[in-house]
This record gives sequence, structure tokens and C-alpha cells, in this order.
Amino acid sequence: MVAARNLNRLDQKDAAKLLGYKNSAPLSKIEGGQAKMPKGLLVKASIAYGVSADFLLGLSDEPERDPRTAEHMAVIRSVEESVRQHTHHMATALLRNAAESVPLELHLKQIIETAHRAAEAFDTVCRKNPEFQDDVVAGSRLQAAMDSLVDAIGKSNQYMERRSRLTEVKLDLAVDGMSMPLFADSETEEG
Repeated sequence: MVAARNLNRLDQKDAAKLLGYKNSAPLSKIEGGQAKMPKGLLVKASIAYGVSADFLLGLSDEPERDPRTAEHMAVIRSVEESVRQHTHHMATALLRNAAESVPLELHLKQIIETAHRAAEAFDTVCRKNPEFQDDVVAGSRLQAAMDSLVDAIGKSNQYMERRSRLTEVKLDLAVDGMSMPLFADSETEEG
């Protein structure tokens, strides 16, 4: 009864008059569960509030009297709940992905820095010992491996810089209300 009255934005005084009471005291007692509902009140309230008797009795969450409209509203509520749950799952997955990518990015930066220091140390050893490649067994293989490492460092730095710029652009577009998704598949964008 209270929910139906609130749907119609009526206070107890106005609702009592609408239902045929001289003052709001009887309606207040009925709504509070302190008095039994008179037999005719259910029909009057259903008509006055424009809701189903099942809604007034708490047997249905749907206030509509027309069965087709009630079914339509039930479908809409079901779809809304499904969308809400799907949105929650997507947000959870995005947050988990973001939480996992931050440590991954930090580890990648650490690997790049460590590899860069190793390449610099190797370069220093080679400059101070020109005979290194010729006199050290497998020195040329080590030199080739270090050259590959330096190349990989460069490519990794380029990737990290491109990724950082792309994230900045996406954030700027998101703030400006543009349609570019913030978390899109990086393979299709950067591939």
C-alpha cells in the first residue's frame, strides 16, 4: 500500500481522501499493519493508485494491472538485470586486467633497464679489450648475442613509448567524450 501511494506521490492525507476516509488515521493504521484492510479497500486502492491488487498485497513486484504491460515490464527488468550483471562482470575483468598489466609493465621496464646495463657493460669490456672477440673462445657468438639484445632493447623501448602515447590519447579522448574505447585490443591497433 505504501509503495503504491508513493508511486502516485501522495501523502497519507491526500491518499486517505482519495480512498474515502475523512482523515489519514485509518489509512496510517492499515499501512502500518496495526489494522486489518477492509474488504472493499483493496479494489478502491487498486483503482485509485492504478496498480494491480497483487502489487498491493505484496504478491508481485509489478504494479501494472494490464497483464501484457506487466509481462513487458518484467521482461524489461530482466534485461536490465542482465545488463547490470554483464556490466559488473566486464568492469571486474577490466580492473583485473589493469591490475595485472601494471606489474607486467613494471617488470618489462626493469628487464629493459637491466638488459641496457648489461649491453653497456659488455660494450665497455670490448672497448677496453680490443682482442676480446678474437682471443676469447666464442667471443664473436657473445658479441652477436649482445647485438641482438641491444636491438631487442630498442624495439622494447619503442613499444613502451608507443603504448604510453596510445594510452594518453585514449584517456584524452575518453575525457573529451569521444567514442574511441579506452581498453581496446592492442593487437588490432598497434599490429
